[in-house]
Amino acid sequence: MGVPAPGLKGGPPTHLPYLVQYFADDNSFDIKTFYYGSRNHAAHESGISKISNNLIILSQFIKLVITYKPDIIHINSAFDKRSIVRDVPFSIISKFLRKSLIFKIHGSHHELLFTDSKIMRLLIRIYFWGANKVGVLSEYEKNEFIQQFGNHKKLVVVKNIVRQNFKTESLHGTIKKYDALFVSRIEKGKGLEDLIMSIPKIVTNIPNFLVAVAGTGSNLESCKKLAITLGVQQHIVWLGHIKNNMLSEIFDQSKMFVFTSHFPEGMPMSMIEAMLNGLPVVTTKNRFAVSYLKEPDNIIFVEKNDPNDLAERIIWLINNSSLWEKMKMNNIDFLRNFSKEQIGQEFSFIYREMGIKNL
Repeated sequence: MGVPAPGLKGGPPTHLPYLVQYFADDNSFDIKTFYYGSRNHAAHESGISKISNNLIILSQFIKLVITYKPDIIHINSAFDKRSIVRDVPFSIISKFLRKSLIFKIHGSHHELLFTDSKIMRLLIRIYFWGANKVGVLSEYEKNEFIQQFGNHKKLVVVKNIVRQNFKTESLHGTIKKYDALFVSRIEKGKGLEDLIMSIPKIVTNIPNFLVAVAGTGSNLESCKKLAITLGVQQHIVWLGHIKNNMLSEIFDQSKMFVFTSHFPEGMPMSMIEAMLNGLPVVTTKNRFAVSYLKEPDNIIFVEKNDPNDLAERIIWLINNSSLWEKMKMNNIDFLRNFSKEQIGQEFSFIYREMGIKNL
């Protein structure tokens, strides 16, 4: 199984260790992992460094497959241009070595999914040609792939494991420092601008409204300038990057979680973490939310690029505390379906479909 190198940020490093642990603990499996993809954050790597790193990983992969002779090759990856170019050689090698390969996609870029580039579409066909299965995170995403590339027999819906340590204490009477919390890479399209532009309307109803923003990225300074331009900088606390093991403390200090990404998203782990910590969630209609969650039982939907709608929904939720407990309990029940044991069993079933008969 190809896994991210230690120390990397993002969703996969937070949930993939649980899947590795599941197979390591099951005596009917023998699992060997190798570091796959960047050893450092992409922003810190030169083009030459990326190519060199990929060639090293490819050579290590060939050696591992020949010596270890796995029944299944499981590669955790993404669906963007860089990942496809990197993954095609692994697909070809697995095909020629007659090894069953599954790519598990933790996120697909909308632009690539609907690309008109003949070269990229050719590479994607090769990518599918060498794979026995390609796992995506929702039926919504699966249908998008089928519409664009066919391969309906190879595409399967998979899930990320969610740790099962829920916050069960009541929200009523709990002192909260922040009215809203935003956690994400701060890049164009992640929707932080929508939240900032919603603040002027919010503060006309809730004068002391305070939002915490956790994260860094290329659009951070632009967002700070927008806050100053709108005169709302005093209503925002910029927390910077928060380590995963420290996020729970920030969740405890917040009344709600706001996820306003304009991207389709697969299974946003920051949103899952918020649900785990008992926060009501206001979100745009990402693939995961549309496929699995209901309004207002689990979440509140808002339109992207609509600060007015976002402001109204935030105001309504802040003034509707009785809904918080209902959403919290519903989300706890829902997330029990993403335990290590259940997801591990689902992957075991997929492996059987890929040709392993003795599991």
